[in-house]
Amino acid sequence: MKSPLMYQTTDYDCGPTAVLNALRFLYDRNEIPPEFLSKAYSCMLDRCNGEGVTCRGGTTNAAIRYYVDWLKIYAREVHYNILVRYIDGEDVSFKEDSLIRKCLTMGGAAVVRCFAEEDHFITLTGLQMGTSENPYDPLEYVRVFDPWYMEQDLWQNSRIQRVFDRPKSCNLLVPVENMESEYLDWYSLANHEEKCAALFVRTGKGYVIHPETDLSVKSIFPDAGQ
Repeated sequence: MKSPLMYQTTDYDCGPTAVLNALRFLYDRNEIPPEFLSKAYSCMLDRCNGEGVTCRGGTTNAAIRYYVDWLKIYAREVHYNILVRYIDGEDVSFKEDSLIRKCLTMGGAAVVRCFAEEDHFITLTGLQMGTSENPYDPLEYVRVFDPWYMEQDLWQNSRIQRVFDRPKSCNLLVPVENMESEYLDWYSLANHEEKCAALFVRTGKGYVIHPETDLSVKSIFPDAGQ
């Protein structure tokens, strides 16, 4: 069975928490090797704060990229059924045919650096039009799990909606227009000078995507099936 997604333990570990939540979303508990957790926490609390104190600056883009590269090698060596890719710069967007949009449409998950009053990592698990309360809502929403636990909304005058009944996939619905905002709105990606993302897609037995035959996979992961 799949485990509920988790909240970060400290003020600083949103990076490894968001990455592990992507894996929790895609795999059952007994399918996740403990090495994934060990490597996540050992390499992704790598940024010092302004006083030079280790771990207290959170996670750098380089650490996310390193973890993705390590996971690629692990998957290739033991034939683990996952495809992963690191992207940054202009590739991080929700425009038509964007890599993030393709990944989510295929049932994958994405970890993105965003703005949430400060630098922050969150996990994206899908896209939908409208909400369960209002299916005629014309907005397109991203299913988001924010690992920062909050007891009340921290944003004002926003269409962001809290979700309480999907602990294994999301705790927020965030309008795509928020993600693409040119201003520092909550969960904005577009105006972030260090924007990056890690894409995760499950492949192989028990899932619908097979890199040997699925050309849509190759549009995201050029080395799929090699």
